[in-house]
Order: sequence, then C-alpha cells, then structure tokens
Amino acid sequence: MKTFDAIIIGSGQAGTPLAFKMAAHQKKVAFIEKEHLGGTCLNVGCTPTKTYVASARRMWDAQHGEELGVFIPPGQKQTFRKSKPAKMPLSNNP
Repeated sequence: MKTFDAIIIGSGQAGTPLAFKMAAHQKKVAFIEKEHLGGTCLNVGCTPTKTYVASARRMWDAQHGEELGVFIPPGQKQTFRKSKPAKMPLSNNP
C-alpha cells in the first residue's frame, strides 16, 4: 500500500499551491483531481466568464461610443467563438 504525508483533493486555487508547497518541504503528496487540472474556476468558471464579460463590455463601449465623442460605423459585431481563444493561454484547456 502506498503511503502519503498528505492527500489533496481538488486542484483549484488552494489545492495546487498547497501541493507545491508541501512537495517543496519534502512531503509525499497525493494529488486527486476528477476533471481538469486547475479546477473549475480556471477552466470553466471564473477565468472564461471574465473573458466573456470583458468582451461584452468592449461591445457595449463600441455601441455607445458616440456618447463619449467616438464614432464607430454601424455593423460592429462580436462573436463569442472568437472570444474563447482569449482565455486559452490562461487555462491551457479548450
């Protein structure tokens, strides 16, 4: 049977740094993650949501530019398919 000094369940915001810190102190660590390393926030929660919100904000700014003295011709559009790759370097997961 394998033995560990610690078993960390979940690789979210607390799990990953804790695993590295314990390993740096020569502790034997079991790291358990049921889906993607980095957890929900990084892969499908906070980080992608912030990317979408930032894209939506830029679209609102573009549509209301005249109120600030900026004229943008009609026809501007936004596609979330193009926004998704913006979060890719952050999470390294599709």
